[in-house]
Amino acid sequence: MKKTELSLRRYSQNDEALITKWFHLPHVKKWFKDLDDWLSELQNENKAYSFIEHFIAEVQGIPIGFGQYADVKLAAAIGGVDIAGEIGECYGIDYFIGETKYLRQGYGKELVELLVGEVSRKEGAKRVIADPDAENLISIQLLLSLGFSYVECEGIYEKRFNCLK
Repeated sequence: MKKTELSLRRYSQNDEALITKWFHLPHVKKWFKDLDDWLSELQNENKAYSFIEHFIAEVQGIPIGFGQYADVKLAAAIGGVDIAGEIGECYGIDYFIGETKYLRQGYGKELVELLVGEVSRKEGAKRVIADPDAENLISIQLLLSLGFSYVECEGIYEKRFNCLK
């Protein structure tokens, strides 16, 4: 199948119903639990999550998925996993294709590539990480195919950037 270029646009509050719908689909709900926590983060009413960049993935203007990245050190300050390094060096990503008719067509891989590209342009960024569930073999294979490697001592997958920016 010939794909059309995937693009990212910033998440807006107008996307809440769409995100809620996606979070209730079995292929998303299996890996992304705690819908209320995710919605609270997206609503960001107290600005505690303003360091997280949220995106909607689109094909020809049609929303098909979601992605985000966040500075891991800033996330650790509000209860996220703490990873060695300084603020601005390591970013975590989360992603999914919500629309079922777009699954298994390579859009997830494109989505991760776009998120990695966004992070790689951040001043001082040295690596991007993801921590898929150990049973989410599709996501793990996707990450490995994009050059991520497993870091056993941290229990995450990482991709390092050339530090000569």
